[in-house]
Amino acid sequence: MMLRAIVLSCLSALACSGAHAIESTRVRAENGELHYTGPVDAGANRRLFALYDSLEHKPTRMVITSKGGEVSSGLELGQWVHAHRLDLRVPEYCLSSCANYVFTAAARKSVASSAVVGFHGGASSTEFKLDDATQAMFDALGKEQQDAFWARFKEDMRPMVEREAAFFRLVGVDRAITTYGQASRFEHTPGDGWTYTQDGFAHFGVKDIEVSDGPWRPAIAGDAAIFPTLAVD
Repeated sequence: MMLRAIVLSCLSALACSGAHAIESTRVRAENGELHYTGPVDAGANRRLFALYDSLEHKPTRMVITSKGGEVSSGLELGQWVHAHRLDLRVPEYCLSSCANYVFTAAARKSVASSAVVGFHGGASSTEFKLDDATQAMFDALGKEQQDAFWARFKEDMRPMVEREAAFFRLVGVDRAITTYGQASRFEHTPGDGWTYTQDGFAHFGVKDIEVSDGPWRPAIAGDAAIFPTLAVD
């Protein structure tokens, strides 16, 4: 079914509205650091891993600027960062699968005072936002077809959900960090996702975060995206 294929692609990226945009990812080594700029994807990961292997002096920190990408690629990159015990620096933003799986996996994290580490769901989410075109196609289906679609989708997603659970056990982080903002009490909170304070991150097991140049006030320069900072109980 064409609709099923489109939605699977969108949900694997956890960002349906931009799932079909084409943007190349730049990977390089500079000043003793690895740099990863652009969407998280399998090709960029392979280039990063090959670059690291080719370097005589292995960097201990990666600088990342990414709005995320497919769950599988995010998990792959996060597992690699964790295995190599890399520190992470976020000068601008690390969103979606970058926040879910790369930021949480790093040994130590350094963020600029305006940097956004933004979440809007994970593989274990129970609700997903579809882009307008996909939603229109889905709405055109009968209820029985819609129910069958979601049942099949959940079954197809099960291996990814299990893989995500194993990842968070590995890095020692509560996977609820990826879905906390989807609770019903936040349904009227405006924004494109959410972020946390340092204490909020620590609540989920993400520690060793340093703000490099002043109080942490997340805001993406020149971007209309909003990621409110949620209080964590």
